[in-house]
Amino acid sequence: MFIPAAEALISLELDLPTREATEGSVLTGAVLAEAGGELQVMGCEVALIRTTRYLYRQGNFYGGAATVPTRSTEVVASRGLPCAGQLPAGGQLMLPFVLTVPAEGPGTVAAALIQIQWAVRIRMQVSGSPPKESTHPIVILSRASDRDHVTAAPPQAVDRGLVALHFGSLSTRHVRPGGLITGTLGLDPRRPGSARGLRVELVLRQRVMRGPWIGTDPTRNPANETKETDTVVARQPLAHHIELDPSVPVELPFQLHAPTRLPSPSLANELFSLSWILRGVADRALRLDPYVEVELHGATAPD
Repeated sequence: MFIPAAEALISLELDLPTREATEGSVLTGAVLAEAGGELQVMGCEVALIRTTRYLYRQGNFYGGAATVPTRSTEVVASRGLPCAGQLPAGGQLMLPFVLTVPAEGPGTVAAALIQIQWAVRIRMQVSGSPPKESTHPIVILSRASDRDHVTAAPPQAVDRGLVALHFGSLSTRHVRPGGLITGTLGLDPRRPGSARGLRVELVLRQRVMRGPWIGTDPTRNPANETKETDTVVARQPLAHHIELDPSVPVELPFQLHAPTRLPSPSLANELFSLSWILRGVADRALRLDPYVEVELHGATAPD
């Protein structure tokens, strides 16, 4: 007969001055433990863990595809804390620790297809009991320094044979929490026509390239696993109806406020990417919309 070991009567808490940290910074805190009964403490480990979740397309034998989630958890930093010894009922321990956040992050992401979550995990070993664990979520902010080059990328525009759109006088190509982006949306009509609306949007573009199951032989790897979605984070309507005249170019001012907490920094790796896009759109009923897009650099950490 299997008799499970009794769980140790001990509570674990985390004393951390802040639950937000920037890539490359140091987390300083303490593990607080209190015994509910007399016990023998064998050791304690504190770890910084990162959990990555994302959705990708997975094909089947019938030619269709389904959206499939995947999840992985990594210990990116850990430290053993000296604490072995007898602890009486009501006895308390305070175990200081220091953990370094990796400079390459990546930072916390809370998006529709992709989530990256960080936490501090405490694991204490007590004699005669399974390890006692306590996990505490934290937020890692990112400057996304490796993606700053996107601000030099040229705009991408599609006129649909009706109107060419362009941005002018952009105040910045950087997105920061609570930041303001101002400029103008210009319209150069190619022929007479109309649009039922004009708008400018701040978009978070998520693109998952593939799932986790991939080998060294490209011919045996699954195909068509890419999944992509755009999330409009902020929007400003500029007009509800406009007549387009090739002899009359139009220039409309706009200003967009980024949210005070961005869901993601700019990020790219071999599995997925997250890009910030400023998009101008001429909305047409039952037609493909002319648009212009320019990539911005997004950071969740302060400059």
